[in-house]
Amino acid sequence: MAIYKCKYIFLVLWLVLGSVELKAQDTLSTQPKKWSKFSIGTRHGGAVSTIFEPNRILNNSEARLRWMSGYTGGISMQYYAQPNFSLQFGVNYTEKGWKEVFVDTEISELRGDSLFYQQNLSYVDIPIMAHGYIGQRNVRIYLEAGFFLSYLLSHSSEREVSITDEQISYRYEEGRDNKFNIGIVGGGGFEVATAVGLFQLGGRYSLGFSSVLDKNITQIPNPLLLNTVTITLGYYVQF
Repeated sequence: MAIYKCKYIFLVLWLVLGSVELKAQDTLSTQPKKWSKFSIGTRHGGAVSTIFEPNRILNNSEARLRWMSGYTGGISMQYYAQPNFSLQFGVNYTEKGWKEVFVDTEISELRGDSLFYQQNLSYVDIPIMAHGYIGQRNVRIYLEAGFFLSYLLSHSSEREVSITDEQISYRYEEGRDNKFNIGIVGGGGFEVATAVGLFQLGGRYSLGFSSVLDKNITQIPNPLLLNTVTITLGYYVQF
């Protein structure tokens, strides 16, 4: 009786191992078709940005730095090295900058923000990102991290008419301040695969390592770093 039980156990094990091996072979044979896929697409949305001094806290009671909003958009290409891992290379146009707000004691607090100077900077950004995915193939959450390179295309400014040049502490000047920047970027979102392509909704935070304004000028002794938050909707076609 014990011999028959042993034979029965070995038969079950043989069938289980055989099915596992066949499944593994089938997976290996199909994985190369799932891997090494490329996708190319576009993403567009909004950006908010400002500068800050990491070496000290601003203590000027007459001026405050605030976030300003702008547009971001561009194209990107992804290479899926594995089903749950990809590399992304992009070229984006992003409107960045900051707003310097002045408080006038003669104006009520409800109108205090009306005295301002806004610095507009238009950059081309080149992010290089690593993506990790969690979830099923059709709906997945992703996390991303990497670095970026930036080059300033143009700059302009806006101000309330009563604000003079002497009042402005943080102003970009051509020929003096930096056009290039490099930094880190990270974020996350989710991706939905449909019959017509991939849709991505995500957010990113980027921090530049280069001081936007020349830190050697007298009134700005510390580096001023530009940090940006973007929210975008993207569409990609797989190949």
